[in-house]
Amino acid sequence: KYPIIILHDKSQFLSKYVFPETVGQYTGLKDKNGKEIYCGDIVILGVRKYIVKYISGGFYPFSIVGYECEEPPEFFEVIGNKFNNPELLEEK
Repeated sequence: KYPIIILHDKSQFLSKYVFPETVGQYTGLKDKNGKEIYCGDIVILGVRKYIVKYISGGFYPFSIVGYECEEPPEFFEVIGNKFNNPELLEEK
C-alpha cells in the first residue's frame, strides 16, 4: 500500500498516495526558470545532464558519469527526475 501524505494549502487538506522512496527533499534552490530543485531531480546545463544528490550536508549536481559540477543553481534547468524520467539518465 501507499502511504498517505496530507497537504495543506490554507484552504483545504488533500490526501495523496505516494511511494516514499520517490519523495525528494527540497533543496531550497530554484533553477533558471524559478522551478524548485529537489534531491533526485535531473537538471541540464548546456548539453550535460546532472542528477541532484545530497552529499555531506549539502545538495550537489553530479553528472551522470559521476563528477560534481560547481555552477550556481540559477544556471541549471530542471528537466525531470530520476523516478518519473529514468530514461534521462541514460548516456547516449
